[in-house]
Amino acid sequence: MEQPKDDIIAAVYRVIQERKANPSESSYTASLMAKGVDKILKKIG
Repeated sequence: MEQPKDDIIAAVYRVIQERKANPSESSYTASLMAKGVDKILKKIG
C-alpha cells in the first residue's frame, strides 16, 4: 500500500526539525542548515 504524500512530507519535515534541534557532524541536513538559507535554497532551487 502506498503512503499518502502528506504523510511522506510530514515525515521529512519531522526529520529536518530533529536534525535542526539536534545537529550531528555526520548529518548532511544539519551541515546545510549551518551554512544558512542561501546554501539551502541553492541546493533545492
